[in-house]
Amino acid sequence: MSTDNPFKLPQFSTVFELKEAELQRKREIIFIGSCADRTTHQEYIAKHREMFMLEYSIAVQNVELDRLKELAESEERKLNIAEQCLEQDAALFDEFLKDNDKSSIEAITNAEQEARKRSAIVDEIRQLSVQQQKLTAENNRLRSVVQEYRGYKQFLECLVPEPHRSGRQLIRQERRLAKARAREEARRKLTIQPPLSVPPDIRRRPSFMMRRKSTLRPPVTS
Repeated sequence: MSTDNPFKLPQFSTVFELKEAELQRKREIIFIGSCADRTTHQEYIAKHREMFMLEYSIAVQNVELDRLKELAESEERKLNIAEQCLEQDAALFDEFLKDNDKSSIEAITNAEQEARKRSAIVDEIRQLSVQQQKLTAENNRLRSVVQEYRGYKQFLECLVPEPHRSGRQLIRQERRLAKARAREEARRKLTIQPPLSVPPDIRRRPSFMMRRKSTLRPPVTS
């Protein structure tokens, strides 16, 4: 049977060792907490930087989308004007053939020339159509990329603390209002400006047959 006293006081050296061990444990806890805080701040800064880069990339993609949209609209206007010119040339060509049955050789020659012109216009229209399809495909691709970036942005915004998220939402709303005001101002200016004129490179010129037709008119007798 043990005769040790359970209420025996520890020696002074044992008490000091216990206090030193307790202080060392507290210092380790404080050190671990400070490391965790530094890691949290670094992760927050990295996420903030990544969100900024995503927003910048989305802005660049939006500018590129607007540019491609304007280019597609311009090409579509050119295509419509070219089609109208083609229809007018075809109607004039048919009228020319009806009025010049006696000059069969000249009519055949002029018909070949007009056919070549018509073929060139058709080729140009086909090229414009292909280019428009490419622009449309590129526009759709960029839209999908922007949609994907928006998903990343929403995911990253969920990781941002609530105070910062509220501030960013206020800034985003102000930007939307500024863009809406700018679009309204641009729309108002467009309504005031006169209609656009036909581009000089697509403006319809009198065909060879019309000039030939004018030369075939009988002279005016005095």
